[in-house]
Amino acid sequence: MSPSFIKATTVSKKKETDENIDDLISIANEIDKLMDKENFYLDPDLTILSLSEKTGLPHYLISKAINRIKECNFHTYINKYRVEEVKKLLTDPENSKRFTLLALALDSGFKSKSAFNDIFKKFTGLTPTEFKKENL
Repeated sequence: MSPSFIKATTVSKKKETDENIDDLISIANEIDKLMDKENFYLDPDLTILSLSEKTGLPHYLISKAINRIKECNFHTYINKYRVEEVKKLLTDPENSKRFTLLALALDSGFKSKSAFNDIFKKFTGLTPTEFKKENL
């Protein structure tokens, strides 16, 4: 995929202009759409390079769009999606009965229990167990 809105020469090491920002906004919006549609965040081995390969967007533009427009780094951006996925799964009583928190975390793209617990609490202010109790 080679989206027409990418102008590699415009979004380069030059000073950013309004046009550059508009390009970055378009790229950030495209990444959001692809994340929602393709659920790339479920891949626990997702990297900025593998996302670049999957989307056809240059990795440096993905990084720049996430950093400048989403105002976070790549890992934080991906983990936001993963936490939202776990929250969605936890609010379904059937999932909570059939699966452990760890199983839901791993299915949502987290690689380990400790990373999941730390990241989940960072985003929600609650441990996964506290969130589950409050939302069932």
